[in-house]
Amino acid sequence: LSRFAVLPNPVDLPESVSSIDQREQRILNVGTLGAKKNQQSLIQTFAACESPSGWSLEFVGDGPDRPALEGLCDRLGLDDSVRFLGQRSDVSDLLHDSRIFAFTSLTEGFPNALAEAMAAGCACISYDCPTGPSELIEHGVNGFLVEPGDEVEYRRLLQQLIDDADLRARFSHNARKSMERFEAGVVMDKLEGMIEEVIDGKRVNGFSFSD
Repeated sequence: LSRFAVLPNPVDLPESVSSIDQREQRILNVGTLGAKKNQQSLIQTFAACESPSGWSLEFVGDGPDRPALEGLCDRLGLDDSVRFLGQRSDVSDLLHDSRIFAFTSLTEGFPNALAEAMAAGCACISYDCPTGPSELIEHGVNGFLVEPGDEVEYRRLLQQLIDDADLRARFSHNARKSMERFEAGVVMDKLEGMIEEVIDGKRVNGFSFSD
């Protein structure tokens, strides 16, 4: 029996959230601007979408790629619809007031930003990068998963989220429901059960072990 087990990060699950279509027509992305976060792809995808008047793409976070990303927006004529908010202390409020959360990372561990967006009831779309998003999103049920690098499909599905209010509402409801298994109390109960079973010398059910 290995000494190692896999526990998910706990997620704060609010008791209630506002109806998704009472929120701002905002597509939100949260993360470092650079490295493997791939925000350039999201900007280009948003530029290719037929967005109804009023929709915006907003980035929370900062990083080395910000000047290049701002330059890209300028070249694409997106200055009025793409905003860079920098580091914020009100990320939770922004998530709760956004309709769509768009995640474009090329690699992740456990994607906390995506988990928090789902808990907040955002309609989410993500590349199915290694690792993490597929542990949270069941494609077509509580969000969209797209093969990494398939920008055409990502644009098609993002457009669908922009256009389809019923789909957004369904994803919002199902995302919050699916995040109950990551709620802090549930994770702590699993941890306590794991400790008790290890002390008793038993195999721990529900966790992955390696020899």
